[in-house]
Amino acid sequence: MGHSIISMELVAMLIAQLPNLELIRIRNPFIYEAGFGPFLAESLPALNVSSLPFLKTLGISVFTPSILELATNLEVLNIQSCSIPRPVPPMPNLKVVRIANRALTEEHLQNLLSSCTGNLRVFVYLAAIDTLDTRGYRRSSDRFRLGGAVSHLYPRRHSLQSLHLDLRAENVAQIRDIGDVRPESRLKSFTTLENLLLSTNVVPFPSGQMAPSLDSLGERLPPVHRIASRCT
Repeated sequence: MGHSIISMELVAMLIAQLPNLELIRIRNPFIYEAGFGPFLAESLPALNVSSLPFLKTLGISVFTPSILELATNLEVLNIQSCSIPRPVPPMPNLKVVRIANRALTEEHLQNLLSSCTGNLRVFVYLAAIDTLDTRGYRRSSDRFRLGGAVSHLYPRRHSLQSLHLDLRAENVAQIRDIGDVRPESRLKSFTTLENLLLSTNVVPFPSGQMAPSLDSLGERLPPVHRIASRCT
């Protein structure tokens, strides 16, 4: 606990001393995630930090809503191995979201994307090995499915240019259930997409087929410039 307090204090003091930073990365295994947000919420105002107008890129392994509130011009958010609880401050200028090494739930995804109020251009998700249940099972409500991801990204269909969904590490059954992909939120509606990468275990296909046919896959994809896949 002592290491955690010292680490949190150092982060707060560095931010206060360097308010013009354009890039911040916080990846400290000694920081206690549940206490870090409240600590910054109290310590940054006490250190006379009222805004971080120059911060463009933030990389975090502990969720930091206080920094997000101050960084109103944030454009790139990289998230590694941390939960995304509510509330998430509005991020009107955010253009790029990358999430890696996290067993993402649809609730986490919804919490994050609902705060991306501007023109999101890039969304990347690289799954980690699912550690939520060592037996390999998760509640159905927690399951990450292509339909849910596409539905939450649907409001950004006219701005999103690059989509990368790599769920090869997920050990969740039936994550590509075609029933989740509603007609109004199919990928085909994402007409501004230029680059698309999907792991094959999220590609939907009709029941009874062992793999998606080119015709059925093409019916669900926009005319992107580049398509890539990653096999499970």
